[in-house]
Order: sequence, then structure tokens, then C-alpha cells
Amino acid sequence: MDVDIVAQFEVFPRIELEPDDNVDDINWFVKEKIQGMIERKQLLLGSFPNLLKDEIYQVLREQSKGM
Repeated sequence: MDVDIVAQFEVFPRIELEPDDNVDDINWFVKEKIQGMIERKQLLLGSFPNLLKDEIYQVLREQSKGM
């Protein structure tokens, strides 16, 4: 890495983020997107059991890994 760039960044505060820092935001986003797709009949034509909806939600949350 260029030494000049590193020196410039030393004067700015650092904010470190971990993947788990935004878990609540990801969970909310996934839940809202799934519900919206169900209502617009974009996901299995809007008709499927709640267990399947819960499974989709769970898999998407787990696979997001904080991203």
C-alpha cells in the first residue's frame, strides 16, 4: 500500500464494522422483501404455507453473513 495514502488516513477516525453489526437491519430487509414479494405475487404466486415462508427467511438470513 502507498505510504502517502496510509499517512493521510491516519488523521481520520476509524470506524470498524463487524458482520454482526448490521444483523437487525438485514433481518428487517429480508422480512420486508419477502412480504412485499408475496403481496405482489412475485414469490410462488403469493400462495404458500407459512412454514415455507419462514424457511426462506431463515435461509436468506443465515446465508447473508452480515452482508
